[in-house]
Amino acid sequence: MSIEKTIGFLRGYVEIFADGLFTERFLNICMRREIYLWNVKRRGKHRISACISIRGFRLLRPIAKKTKTQIKIVKRHGLPFVLHRYRHRKAAFLGLFLFFAVLWYLSSHIMGISISGNSRITTEEIEQNLKSFGVYRGAPVSQIDSETVKNQLMISLDELSWVGVSIKGSRAYIEIKERLDTKLLEDSSIPCDIVADRDGTILLLEVKDGQTMVKVNQFVTEGDLLVSGLVDSEKVGMRYVHAFGEIFAQTSYKKSGEYSLDFVEKIYSGETKNRYTLTALGKRVPLFNTKKSPFEHYDKEEKITEHHSPLSFLPSVFVKKETYTEYTPKKKARTAEETLAFAEKELSALLDREIQEDTEILDKKVTWQEAGDKRLTVTVEYLCREDIARQRKIDKIEILDYDKE
Repeated sequence: MSIEKTIGFLRGYVEIFADGLFTERFLNICMRREIYLWNVKRRGKHRISACISIRGFRLLRPIAKKTKTQIKIVKRHGLPFVLHRYRHRKAAFLGLFLFFAVLWYLSSHIMGISISGNSRITTEEIEQNLKSFGVYRGAPVSQIDSETVKNQLMISLDELSWVGVSIKGSRAYIEIKERLDTKLLEDSSIPCDIVADRDGTILLLEVKDGQTMVKVNQFVTEGDLLVSGLVDSEKVGMRYVHAFGEIFAQTSYKKSGEYSLDFVEKIYSGETKNRYTLTALGKRVPLFNTKKSPFEHYDKEEKITEHHSPLSFLPSVFVKKETYTEYTPKKKARTAEETLAFAEKELSALLDREIQEDTEILDKKVTWQEAGDKRLTVTVEYLCREDIARQRKIDKIEILDYDKE
């Protein structure tokens, strides 16, 4: 719709027939008096049709009388006539008001938050920090300053190296880049220290560059300085280097758990049921009739997916899917040896997922003690040999601190 038609609809206009012997004179007088007519067409020897605004139509009476022209309204157009037609329907006006009120709210408040670029930092953690800065679903867009939010997020989360914040329509887009989580910095021109990646006892030092700060058989904790990037030599003096090397240490990984000699085995029937819940603007709408669980004994899994609207001012809709899997519990008993073997297998699997692929397992210790009636507390510990060296960039602040020392 063109601007002219939009303005005409809002102001209102009418289509008229003008009948008379002097229709040309009628049009000329209208032009001299700056009464605007458009879509003027001849409909016969003594008739013309035209469109005219409501205000202009009210000025036609003296001209029609002077030129002996009869004016007839053929059709009415525009918002004023619509409002007049429905002036007694208060419910319709209330609904229209509520529609525009909701539309205004949706377009002026944050209806969705899209976060991208995070791998180690969870989306939930980022959203919690954003909420403390005033960025949340339902927050007024006018009160959000992108630059301020970006700076606050950088200060709050140390693992971020870059943050981009943009508000498009009623959706906030947060793009982040995390700091490199590697043990080695590839650019050898960057001065850096080597620090301990975890607790351990030093077994071997293979330092290629930098000032060694620890000795073999020394116990270090995570974050301790192992090799300094600040080197003092008689020939060159104080200089900053890219500390590089491998620091092997004996480390320990431990998992514990409590296990009963009497246990319940789950016999799955293969029956499953799904339940869905919609959430928008913090309001939950369950798509099921009863709160009662579908099975007496079951395992439950939850999965939440976010669905974006193609219109940015509309809120995101979150769909939570709950999957219930039925089983029949069967009580069983096992000996202490069987319980110990089961616990060792389960805890070892957890430890295997935690250690790095290049970590060498030197020894495995399994200990247990009674924890009450028919219960055992089992602990599995791995003694490992691994490289605990992690490079840490020396920034300008640290360099100044070194200089002062």
